[in-house]
Amino acid sequence: MSETKINWDYVAGWFDADGYVGKPPSHPCYRVQFGNTDLEVLKTIKDFIGVPQKISIKKTHYNRGVGKIYYQLVIADHANVKRIVSRLVSRCITKKLALDETLAWLKSREQNPNFNPTGPKRNDGLETKRQIREASKLRKQGLSYRGIGKKMNLSHVRIWRILNESSTNMLTN
Repeated sequence: MSETKINWDYVAGWFDADGYVGKPPSHPCYRVQFGNTDLEVLKTIKDFIGVPQKISIKKTHYNRGVGKIYYQLVIADHANVKRIVSRLVSRCITKKLALDETLAWLKSREQNPNFNPTGPKRNDGLETKRQIREASKLRKQGLSYRGIGKKMNLSHVRIWRILNESSTNMLTN
């Protein structure tokens, strides 16, 4: 792969075949994903598009229970998603509609006066008392962060932060 000259057309072809663009229900922003069983190709694409994200390793279970190692590069920060989608939208064929919709959504977000490219605004780091109480109650019932997140319509990372910040604030007050 190191001898191959890579360009945006190559990345677009790879994305059309093995890529994904979308907005998961539990995530506030769109993400771009590249996935394949060839780690070297994903490393080359990652280096070319210039993103700091790590490539994650997944184990798939298909073909009568025989699993394969599957690698995934997930880009979820607003600036990089917009930059990558802008480059791919005119070059892709099968995912062109999804890329068009994503780009329109990204641009509409930027026109919103409350837009924060790093994610939703958070009351200066403090959550509402109701969220803290509800998350604490569900955690004491034995629910996982993901389970709590589903019930409260928040990501599991956000739930962890709510509980962690509230316990830190209690210790310092």
